[in-house]
Amino acid sequence: MKFFLLLPLVAFFAMSCTHTSGTPEARISKNPQFYNSLDDREQFMVKTGQIENGMSKSSVWLAWGEPDAKNYGQDGSTRTEQWIYRNYRPIYTQSVFGASGYGRRHYNYGYYGSGLGLGVSYVPYPSARVDFENDRVVRWTRGSSR
Repeated sequence: MKFFLLLPLVAFFAMSCTHTSGTPEARISKNPQFYNSLDDREQFMVKTGQIENGMSKSSVWLAWGEPDAKNYGQDGSTRTEQWIYRNYRPIYTQSVFGASGYGRRHYNYGYYGSGLGLGVSYVPYPSARVDFENDRVVRWTRGSSR
């Protein structure tokens, strides 16, 4: 029974760790050569998890991690790419179940009775978007946590 109580907590932590290596520091430590090739301003932006127009896709990856989805296109001779990041919103459910069960009551096994069932599901929603043209950021948005 304790396992079922911990299951929503485990699911939440698993979903919150979807981005590659979790933090900018972890990604930087695995890619020090690229990080050291950036100028001071861009190093500061990456290290603090910020992006700005003109940054390369590699710099955005260091700052924000792997996107959850990518869209590709072309506008004339310009290659376009869009990275989409998602967060997860918990949706709580409850159900009432009535007198039902299995087994034989007089042998004391199985479950009989009624009760309340609680559950949680995590629904993804877009939390940030980065638009690239020719591998450079031209637009980006980052929403609130809700």
